[in-house]
Amino acid sequence: MVELYNQADKNNITRTKLSCDIQDKDNTFIVEFVQSEYSDLNKWKKPKVLTDMFITRYYLPEIFGHISSKIKFESYVNDNYGKINIMEKIEEMSISKQKIVISLPTTTYPTRRGLLTGVRGIKDTHWPLIVKINDEDVSRAFMDFGYFGENAVRVAYNALFNGVMPIRTKDLFYIDGVKSLHKEIIKD
Repeated sequence: MVELYNQADKNNITRTKLSCDIQDKDNTFIVEFVQSEYSDLNKWKKPKVLTDMFITRYYLPEIFGHISSKIKFESYVNDNYGKINIMEKIEEMSISKQKIVISLPTTTYPTRRGLLTGVRGIKDTHWPLIVKINDEDVSRAFMDFGYFGENAVRVAYNALFNGVMPIRTKDLFYIDGVKSLHKEIIKD
C-alpha cells in the first residue's frame, strides 16, 4: 500500500491519511484509495481512534494488466499524486467503481464543548457503525459491532475486504450479513 497523504490538524487532534493499494487479479487492476480519519475526540477518550474510512475502488479494463505491471502503476500513482487529480484520472479509465464508507456514528460535538469547529460532529443513528456501499445503507449487518468499541471501524474493514470475520463470545452475534457483503465485494 502506497501512502499518498498524512496530515494532522494544527492542534494534532485529528489526522487524515490517504493511501492507495493496487491489486492485480487476472490481469485486471483494482485500484483502491483509502482515506482514514483519526480523532482524539471520541467517547472512549483515547488518542487517534480510527473514526472513518472512505474506500473507493476502481476496476480498470483488462488491457492495463497486459500493458503495465502493478509496480509501474503504483509508481505512476505515487509520482503523480499532487500534480494531477489522480483519482479523477483513474475514474475516467475505469470500467466500474465501488464506494464504501465505514464510520463511527458518534463522537463529541466540538461546538458544544467550546472547541474549534470543523471537527467531526455527531451522526444521528442507533447503529454502532454507519456502513454504506455505493450509497446504500447496510449498517444493519453491523448491528453487533459496538462490542469492538474503538476498534469497530478496523474490524469492519477487515471483515468486508479481507474476510476476517470477528469472533465474539456472546451467543447472539449477527455475522451472516457481513459475510454476504464480503462475498459481494470480492465477487465484484
